[in-house]
Amino acid sequence: MPRILKLLERFQAPSTFFVPAVSALLHDGEVKSYVDAGHEVALHGWIHERNTQLPPEAERDLAFRGADTLERLAGARPVGIRTPSWDFSAATLRIIRELGLRYDSSLMADDDCYEILAELLEHIASHEGVWFATHAQIAAEISCGSALGSVSGRGPATP
Repeated sequence: MPRILKLLERFQAPSTFFVPAVSALLHDGEVKSYVDAGHEVALHGWIHERNTQLPPEAERDLAFRGADTLERLAGARPVGIRTPSWDFSAATLRIIRELGLRYDSSLMADDDCYEILAELLEHIASHEGVWFATHAQIAAEISCGSALGSVSGRGPATP
């Protein structure tokens, strides 16, 4: 990691490190060094668990435990998340909102921004995962000009 941090400093490239909390516990002082170097530490679960295979209570407990641990070790509360298994359970969006996180970086299927439509989540989460779309797809699908909900914190998509 020291070489990566030096490279990021050389190119003045502030970055985000998505860290499982147990990894942070095992590498004393490492996440604090990221923050001290001007980088962000974001949540990547407790121990890289598969959130879609957990009961909602366990997923919530591990997410809060991870966020609390990263805050204690890094000196700053995480504001972003990349779920450990890069996908969403039926409870994930609710947990992200409850944690007060401002953005999600889990659904990396496109190079365009995406929004998670919260109201649709409850309807379809039980049908093989969560629907997500790029802003362009949302604009084409929603005639009212605003998305139903967003984890990104960037506001609604517009057509």
